[in-house]
Amino acid sequence: MNTNFGIYNYLNLINRRVAKAFRSTGRNPLPADFKITTESIKERLYLNQMQADLSYPEFLFEDNRDVKKRFKASVKQIKQLQAMLKDENFTKTMSKEFLSKFSTYLKLRLFVTNSILKEFKRYFFNEIDAYEEICAINTIFFELLDGTFEPDFDVRFYLDGLEEKYKIFYQERVSRLEEKVSEKTKKKRAATEKLHQQEIDLNAKVLKAEAKIIKSGLKTEKKAEKIKSSKEVFKFKQAKDKKENVKN
Repeated sequence: MNTNFGIYNYLNLINRRVAKAFRSTGRNPLPADFKITTESIKERLYLNQMQADLSYPEFLFEDNRDVKKRFKASVKQIKQLQAMLKDENFTKTMSKEFLSKFSTYLKLRLFVTNSILKEFKRYFFNEIDAYEEICAINTIFFELLDGTFEPDFDVRFYLDGLEEKYKIFYQERVSRLEEKVSEKTKKKRAATEKLHQQEIDLNAKVLKAEAKIIKSGLKTEKKAEKIKSSKEVFKFKQAKDKKENVKN
């Protein structure tokens, strides 16, 4: 099977088990017209950095069988939402682009949740890790669909103004991320400038010390020359005195 590694790498950014399934089966959960662009990768990387205001529901700490029932309930809710997206009465306020994005999310979430359900009997299975993995597919949709683990929740509630809410959440979190990046850049620049100034100060100290040494050396040389000159003058006088004494 020939693997489209562009799609494979992109799916890996979303969820590893989804990427693994694509490589082994060729099943691609992305829309048929989906194109990997700089913008789509940028959006995905932003989503991966967005922290959800995640609080762990009490059911995660209940008996394993009860937790599994909750995950099964979420599968039922996701399937109901998928069915509703086929009805124009529920999607008429959604743009084509957003409808595709939301449909893809539901498909990914359904696959991941069903895969997780098969692992519940494993000894090392961790319910919290599983919950976080589902959340990480798209933290914004996960929060906006809060309640999908509740068996009797009316999913029609989710679709009311969903696109507008998603845009607000996304933009707010992108702004928050950009502020963090900007703050990090400022700190990095300040640290670089500080280091540069320290280097300048250190060089100035070294030059000052070298100048002091040179100055001290010149003084020593002048002193030595003066002593040498004095000795030569003294010797000259002595020689002169001896000549005069010989004449007398």
